[in-house]
Amino acid sequence: MNTTFVSKQPRVDSIMNYMLMKERELLQLDNFMHTSMVDNDIQQLIYEEKIKLAIGILEIKKELNICF
Repeated sequence: MNTTFVSKQPRVDSIMNYMLMKERELLQLDNFMHTSMVDNDIQQLIYEEKIKLAIGILEIKKELNICF
């Protein structure tokens, strides 16, 4: 029987890169909110998107068992 070892590291690296991309996106939205004049409807949409991003980041960290 021939068994091949498959490393999970490339998948972990890919997930980590995705998480970092989402964290940067969250920071960009936050920066935009604090430096731009936007009406309340746009602010609400951005706020909702920030919540979705934050939840996604937390889920990724939970999946990877990252302490924060």
